[in-house]
Amino acid sequence: MKANHYAVLATALFVTSAACAQDSSAKRGRLMDGLEISATFSGMTMTGNYGNGVKFTESYLPDGSLSYQDDEGSDHGRWFVRGSLFCT
Repeated sequence: MKANHYAVLATALFVTSAACAQDSSAKRGRLMDGLEISATFSGMTMTGNYGNGVKFTESYLPDGSLSYQDDEGSDHGRWFVRGSLFCT
């Protein structure tokens, strides 16, 4: 994965996390805690398009592994929750 994809991916994850938290917040009047974040992301696969048209797919597997693929390649990593923070 190229360096610029890391920045875009980090932004996408922040926006996604914020959107999930806002959805939860709207229902419950608060942000998600660590257990809710883990339950939401475990097994989740996201797909989308960057502004330049490149398509991506990212999967957060229950074992904490992370799989990323876009039109230009693929990468693997780890995800976890520390406190109430989503980390990759």
